[in-house]
Amino acid sequence: MSSLAYGMLTAKRVAAPAGKSQTEAAPAVKTYVDTLTALVPGEALALYAGVVVPNVTSSISVHGRKSTVIVDPGLLGWSCAGLLVLTSALYVMGRYQKNVRLTGWDALRALVPPAAFAAWMLVQAPGVWDAWWHGSSTAERVVVAAFAAVALGILATCLGRQVDQAPPVPAVAASGL
Repeated sequence: MSSLAYGMLTAKRVAAPAGKSQTEAAPAVKTYVDTLTALVPGEALALYAGVVVPNVTSSISVHGRKSTVIVDPGLLGWSCAGLLVLTSALYVMGRYQKNVRLTGWDALRALVPPAAFAAWMLVQAPGVWDAWWHGSSTAERVVVAAFAAVALGILATCLGRQVDQAPPVPAVAASGL
């Protein structure tokens, strides 16, 4: 899934006639697709797993057991903060794909992917929350992430239904540039 795809999907729903984007008009998919694209910010997850984690952690042997430790908590923190911003930026970029004006609802929609990414990071061990939330246990973070996932899923579904039922937003007037 993808934050960019979430923005593009929303752009298609915004341009569709009210109540038609789940069946007849583009994108012609149910709102559970909005929920999946919003809750799985694939770009950020891939960068986190493939670029950030290998460069800020190291495997060590402690009493014969392998452990992974954070060797650069500063870089991990800044990288994850950047990925949070990236997920919102990708949503906004996707929304601009259809040359349709952003609405007030888009501010809320743009917060769902970073909140979902933050929840994904909560369940990583070791992870950025070891640096950001000192003294928290993995169990505490998993419980918070589970509740956040449910709440964000409900929010993303409601936002998908809202945009499906809203009248189309007029296109932005083309400029001479």
